[in-house]
Amino acid sequence: MNPITSSTNEIKLSYAADSARMDELYDVLDELHTAASEDALQAFTSMSERDVVDFLRDLIYTAQQTIEEIEQRAKGRNKKRPSNVIEFRPNGLAPERGA
Repeated sequence: MNPITSSTNEIKLSYAADSARMDELYDVLDELHTAASEDALQAFTSMSERDVVDFLRDLIYTAQQTIEEIEQRAKGRNKKRPSNVIEFRPNGLAPERGA
């Protein structure tokens, strides 16, 4: 969806759909946690305990990688200076690295 050409209703719908998907993911994980804590995992899923644990570890890894990507990109956006900004420094002071 292009935010420039999209209507406000389309953007709201897209946000609601994204929020709904995140809510669904959280709900499934919460139900899985409840089943595991009540020793009812077999009633919740046909996956073996080992497969559930492996799946959750993969999910955690993917979530951690996603967080790192988001944070790295945010740092990069915050570091970039507009090209039309001129920075003055007293004589003898070197510019910051990456500037």
